[in-house]
Amino acid sequence: MANPYSGWPSHGFQQHPSHHQFPPSTGRPRSFSYPPPLAPPPPPPPQLPTAPPYYQTFSGPPFAQRRRHTISDAWPPPDALWSAPMPGRPTMDYRRLFTPPQLPSPEIHTLFNGNSYFQFLDLDLSAPTLVTRRRLNATQTVPLTASDLAEPVAIPVIPSLRIVCNAVPQWPLDLRFVHGVLNPPRADRAAIPYVTVGDVLHALHAHLQRDVTREEWAQLSLQQETEVSRAYTRRHKSFASDLRLQPQGDGVKRVDYLLRSYCFKGLVFISPENGVVRMKLIIGPP
Repeated sequence: MANPYSGWPSHGFQQHPSHHQFPPSTGRPRSFSYPPPLAPPPPPPPQLPTAPPYYQTFSGPPFAQRRRHTISDAWPPPDALWSAPMPGRPTMDYRRLFTPPQLPSPEIHTLFNGNSYFQFLDLDLSAPTLVTRRRLNATQTVPLTASDLAEPVAIPVIPSLRIVCNAVPQWPLDLRFVHGVLNPPRADRAAIPYVTVGDVLHALHAHLQRDVTREEWAQLSLQQETEVSRAYTRRHKSFASDLRLQPQGDGVKRVDYLLRSYCFKGLVFISPENGVVRMKLIIGPP
């Protein structure tokens, strides 16, 4: 092959040893070799299935077994921190901030107030007919009006009432409404759903004007028979003219058991019984 470049020797190119190689090589030319490439890392071993982490459950309350504090035993246990109030934090009873309203105490009608010094009602329970009069003073009286009789016997109004008397405890008087009708019934009564002054006066008078049965008379002692007989005689003489006009017999009546205390002196509240309002009849001599 001809040398394309003039001026260059025609012999071929020969590699001379490097001037920086020490000591100079005496054998065949040095060949450069590189280490083989590193093998890839082996794959990680397959993970075996594992169970979820286990958490211990407590069957009893927490802090059942407390560790002893190494710092001090003065620090209260956890239970005491929750149960005891925080120090320096006042507690307040909120129930004291609200006072429930007190219900008004019932008041008896002025005509029936047994605690009053002056008796406004003039009523003789031994009279064969009911005569009701209001006292204006010690010597003057006026008849009760229809408006007076329609007023409630007490405020607040009461739908039922029991009247008892210490002289005749075996004969209590009950006034109550049955299916909207007052019992005992009263003629010409307005449809008022509570006990009125007129209801008490008419029922009380009729209740004491009933005849005494043989069984009731037999329960009296000999002394009681004598006292009741005297009361009967006195009543019979006082109202002889009126008794002759009565269609029923003029035998012994319940009012005779009151002896000389046959005048109405008022009513007073006593403790209720089975949810029924009760009043006590106060009687006395004329």
